[in-house]
Amino acid sequence: MNQEVKVEGMTCSGCANTVEKRFSGLPNVSHVEIDLDKKTATLTADKRIGEDVLRAALEGTAYSVVK
Repeated sequence: MNQEVKVEGMTCSGCANTVEKRFSGLPNVSHVEIDLDKKTATLTADKRIGEDVLRAALEGTAYSVVK
């Protein structure tokens, strides 16, 4: 299943790499695709990932999940 997440704070490829690595490390996530223009991350996972889990994955970075 694909899940699109809006991520605030991404402005460059370095930002995108950090977000991709953080989300890729989550359980059940098999692929992450970042779209800098839309400021989104599309996660491919076995099941929907909760917003609290996504927020925790970005903790300590300059990025945050936006509703």
